[in-house]
Amino acid sequence: MLARQYSTKGLEISAASGQKDEFHVTEETEVRLDDRQCNYVNVPNDAVITFLEVSSDKHKTILKIHFRSRK
Repeated sequence: MLARQYSTKGLEISAASGQKDEFHVTEETEVRLDDRQCNYVNVPNDAVITFLEVSSDKHKTILKIHFRSRK
């Protein structure tokens, strides 16, 4: 499950083991939808993540996230 939330609340992803990890989208995060730059808040709820790059620091900042819209 991916809860779409913006920067201060972050992204919450539930792992299969039931653990929750919180990831954060910032102003510097590269967000793309169908190979075009996009604001995270404009990504459709049913879009699929095709690429995710996360920083290695303890803050779990998302550096890049790419989506593909469902057809």
